[in-house]
Amino acid sequence: MGTTAGTTGAGTDWVLVPDVEELRPIFEHAEELLLALVVSEEDSVEDPEPWVLPAPLAGRDGALAALYRVWEVLRGAVDELALPRIEPDASTRPRLLSGSRERVPFRAVPIAAADRELLAAAVVQLEVALMPAARREAGNPWHRKRMSDLAELLEQIAYGGESEPPPLTELIQPLTRISRLLNLPPDDDTTVLLDVVRTSAATGADVELTSAQTTAYGKTATRVNTILTGGDPLARWVY
Repeated sequence: MGTTAGTTGAGTDWVLVPDVEELRPIFEHAEELLLALVVSEEDSVEDPEPWVLPAPLAGRDGALAALYRVWEVLRGAVDELALPRIEPDASTRPRLLSGSRERVPFRAVPIAAADRELLAAAVVQLEVALMPAARREAGNPWHRKRMSDLAELLEQIAYGGESEPPPLTELIQPLTRISRLLNLPPDDDTTVLLDVVRTSAATGADVELTSAQTTAYGKTATRVNTILTGGDPLARWVY
């Protein structure tokens, strides 16, 4: 699977992640969904017909564990996600400069390929569960049962305590956005920017972007904004 990253070895890739505080609620909502699914499955073990979820959503050692591992790595690499949060004027990390303007920083973060793949697989299962026709075509009867259980659980989670529950597609959006960010397909622009970010991190020095690097930054930022904001033209977190 292609990413914005270069391989670090031992199944780990460098991934470009923007240092923005808006990532925190996205991760928190994704955790809420995965945890609600796992707890529902666990609580039903003694029931006559317990919930049976498809991998990697079933159990605590699948997608939920992958999300936690990614979160721990990001907390050590992204100032806005650190506990306590590191204010921009207190950061010791290199800055990206373009003329007289300081850009929102990207960080090169080592993420395990297996965790990216687990989260991507979880998103696929969630998307299939929301499509009745796709559920009916989902492999053998046992797997179709798992997908039906997942669809029903998603409805229960969405409607729990809500007078006006959100569409089910919104329920899975946070995890979808995380997966797409971590698996952003590479291109020439991400390659250029990743090289800049990794070099500055190694030297500890601020970087004055060249014209070509500024262009690469802008194009990459546009792609990342589209993922994180759902394409909302009025919301731009990376600039």
